[in-house]
Amino acid sequence: NVRQISSYAFYGCSSLTSATFAQTSGWYYEKWYQNWWGSGYYQQYSISKLGNASTAAGNLTSTYASQTWYR
Repeated sequence: NVRQISSYAFYGCSSLTSATFAQTSGWYYEKWYQNWWGSGYYQQYSISKLGNASTAAGNLTSTYASQTWYR
């Protein structure tokens, strides 16, 4: 029942070669965009291809490692 994975939780873990997600859909991260006048907004981006355990591990250790994941 994991609902969040903090940024850099698995960054650089070269021994993590497989990650299995019971629920592969609905995962996303948010990125903050700030306007020149000081206000801003979050944009959500989907994290896909979590059905493949090897690709999921790569997403956790490098591709999306700097992002906090939410579900």
